[in-house]
Amino acid sequence: MVDPGKGGKGKKAPYDSTLVRVPLPLKPLVKSLIFAWRNQLGSILNTNGDSLRHQVESALAAASPEQIAVNELSRGDKAINKLDQQSENAFLLKRLETAERLIGRRLLEMALREEQTQKKQELAIAKLANENSSLYRQMNDLVLKAEEWADRAQDAEAKLDVLTAEITQLRELVQGDEQLNLPTSESGGDQILI
Repeated sequence: MVDPGKGGKGKKAPYDSTLVRVPLPLKPLVKSLIFAWRNQLGSILNTNGDSLRHQVESALAAASPEQIAVNELSRGDKAINKLDQQSENAFLLKRLETAERLIGRRLLEMALREEQTQKKQELAIAKLANENSSLYRQMNDLVLKAEEWADRAQDAEAKLDVLTAEITQLRELVQGDEQLNLPTSESGGDQILI
């Protein structure tokens, strides 16, 4: 195969050309279209004989630029669909990352709330324990006072028993000793009841 005769660097191509801006996803497709066109043209230019025009027309008919363009556009559509899928995947990935951050933030907030609730519970328990210890101390004080009053009551009861015993002895003495001269109510003195 002989070089199909490209233009450039001061050389004129054997066909009309123009400069076109192409989207990057379509660039490989356009390059393959150009390559196919040049190959077709190169094979036509390499043939000898009078029927060159007929061969060019048949080659163009066999591989018309429209047909090549349609084939290449279908490949371009596939590339665009692939890019669309990639952009959609990137979008979904971003949404997923956003959702993960949001879920992470909510989990963190829930953990903080749980920690605050736990601290409140611990403070409440400590407060109840403090109140309980205060009540326990008060109860112990009351028990000690009750024991002290019970001791005093026992002491008073013991004293009362002693006094009762003394009074009983005095009565016995008074009744047993008639020689004792005690004033009576008839004589105008105070009455002593025993």
